[in-house]
Amino acid sequence: VKQVQAGMPDMIRRLVRELRDNVDAMIDVEDLAVSSLRRDRTRLTRLVRDISRPEMAFVARCGSYFGFVLGLAQAAVWACTREPLVLPLFGMGIGWLTDWLAITLVFLPRERTMVLGVVPVQGLFQRRRYDVTRQYAEMIAREVVTVPNIVDAALRGPRSGRLVAMVERAVRDTVDERIRVAAPMVHATVGPQRLDRMKRAAAVRVVDRIADTVRHAEGYLTTTLDIGNTVATKLRDLSRVEYESLLRPAFRRDEWKLIAVGAVIGLLVGELQVLLMLG
Repeated sequence: VKQVQAGMPDMIRRLVRELRDNVDAMIDVEDLAVSSLRRDRTRLTRLVRDISRPEMAFVARCGSYFGFVLGLAQAAVWACTREPLVLPLFGMGIGWLTDWLAITLVFLPRERTMVLGVVPVQGLFQRRRYDVTRQYAEMIAREVVTVPNIVDAALRGPRSGRLVAMVERAVRDTVDERIRVAAPMVHATVGPQRLDRMKRAAAVRVVDRIADTVRHAEGYLTTTLDIGNTVATKLRDLSRVEYESLLRPAFRRDEWKLIAVGAVIGLLVGELQVLLMLG
């Protein structure tokens, strides 16, 4: 018993290494990450907002550029017609169009495209895919695909039998290694059948205590399993359409508000212009 107890640290290290190297066989990391976020829309929205600050700055800049160009057209129409409705209607249209176009350019085109054969254009989220997936993975590893969640999925998920089999094999190997010198005596006194039952019982106890034990080793396991890089790799393996579908729902919840606010502000500014010019 003392020999087997002494071999436990080595067995745990082997188990963790095997789990890390075969995590795909134990759990579906991609499904765990993606499904968890899709179930929790509030968390998904917060995560996207945290990593989309460059995109929001891009939307603001685009609104200025597009608004300036369309404003020149608005000024030309006003100069020709002097129609009071031109400025507020143009303002509303410009506010709506510029925000819609800016948000669209955050995601589209998915592939790098040459406009007029000279200017390269690609959706900002697609262009920043490496940085976005890295930041996303760090947040997911910290909040969603945590070690307790991974262990819970491994113990209760559809692939749970593989973890149990891995633990049983590790326990058997450890016991066999530690009693090798005294094997004849152990077999003579304990008996091979009883020894086999003891190994199975030990494996069952190990599996039963994994969830509770993980709480004391969460930091070590987080580092050793390298969850952040694992999740980042899985997210980078998504197709461009799947990658967009993961991020877009968080925008869809609020983008209509942004577009509507742009239209309302454009309308009010246009009306203010009328009052200033005709007042």
